[in-house]
Amino acid sequence: MSKGIETNIAAIAAYAQQLPYYEQEAEKFGAKIDAADVTDEAWGVVGIWAKQGYTDRLGELRSLMNDMKDGVDGFIT
Repeated sequence: MSKGIETNIAAIAAYAQQLPYYEQEAEKFGAKIDAADVTDEAWGVVGIWAKQGYTDRLGELRSLMNDMKDGVDGFIT
């Protein structure tokens, strides 16, 4: 007969202690995403047609980063 599920509490505690590092790294990455969002003038006349797609992808990346930060916050709590 199976013993059931066993939990390694020490491993979970060690992982939880590392979570603030990942939260800080996510904030640094978020700042880089913000820096990558350039003005319309930077695209020029020819590149302006591609800017909307680029802006949309940055928005998706911001959303994913926020989801990851929320997940880390949940684990920390």
